[in-house]
Amino acid sequence: MRILIETVAQDEHAACLMWGMERRGHEVDIFLSSHFPGLASISLHYDGQSGVSARSSGKPTVTGDYDVGILRRRRNPVLSPATSKADKDFALSESRSVLDCVSNFISVKKLWINSPDSRLKANSKPLQLKLAIDAGLLVPPTIISNNPDEVMTFFADRDGAIAIKSLRPTAWSNKNSIKIAFTNTVSMKDLSEKRLAMSLSPTIYQTFIDKSYEVRAMFMGKTYLAARLDTPSDPKTKTDWRAARAYGQDVVLRRVDLPVEVQRACLRLMEKLGIVCGSFDFIVDKDDRLWFLEVNPMGQFLWLDKCPEIPVLSVFMDFIESANPDFIWSEKLNDDLRFSDFIEAEVEQKDVYERAFGGFDRPADSFTYPDI
Repeated sequence: MRILIETVAQDEHAACLMWGMERRGHEVDIFLSSHFPGLASISLHYDGQSGVSARSSGKPTVTGDYDVGILRRRRNPVLSPATSKADKDFALSESRSVLDCVSNFISVKKLWINSPDSRLKANSKPLQLKLAIDAGLLVPPTIISNNPDEVMTFFADRDGAIAIKSLRPTAWSNKNSIKIAFTNTVSMKDLSEKRLAMSLSPTIYQTFIDKSYEVRAMFMGKTYLAARLDTPSDPKTKTDWRAARAYGQDVVLRRVDLPVEVQRACLRLMEKLGIVCGSFDFIVDKDDRLWFLEVNPMGQFLWLDKCPEIPVLSVFMDFIESANPDFIWSEKLNDDLRFSDFIEAEVEQKDVYERAFGGFDRPADSFTYPDI
């Protein structure tokens, strides 16, 4: 089987999948689309039939037909330092026009995980929330707005804290640190004092659900693996399990089953979004109700297999091998490879990073990406 993974440099998930699938005897190519145009070239061909050729560091990165394509990550184009300041906006706009469609030119015969056509739709949080309600999932009362009056009116009759979230994964970095925009809570008084800031950009404002715990469910076709996430009782981390990881605190994982009606609603939402794979986030309240927060079409998932009962790496590789959008796991693994096995295989890991990304520079702390 030939597999193509489109991603960004130093993506641990892509490297680990390359390692695991090669151990199973498959051929894997890595396509660093976001190196374009400064560090890579892309040519779209139209000569009786369409096609694409891509090169990075002078070497082909997309070659021939593939059985399965995995759209892991795509970020903004990287411009050459030679691009003049006056031309940067133009160069970025032109480059995005190519990146937005480049995956459609790659010949994938059996299955995309996930379809390039679904990328923009499935990554839209506003659309996700609408379609989640249509699919039958519980969504906390929410308003997305930059109108302070409408936000204040929306919450006027609701008691308690308000959760604030960004519409896209966001991080600010400098030489010494990375700051990630996690979910936070505010009061009506806080909002009334920040009306100007509220008007400058749209934000997700959501009724805060007092949680018992959170759930991350990874759907692969019609199979899912779900983990209960218990975080420390720390004010800095109580609203977002990702913050616990960022602050170096342990998140306790336990495998759980989703209620049947929630499983079915998740599959309906995936169908509406046009995806065959996704990481769902839920909050479970004191009455054991699951409240949908979001689905990341290709979220970070390998950390789940730290729980012995969640062999997500091997199940995901079984999903790839099936090339079946309706994949159902038989509960029998072809192997039980874990992300920790990849980390511990230092020589093999270094070789994979060299071949995939042109250098061994694995992030010092796993899974610190803003789009976890």
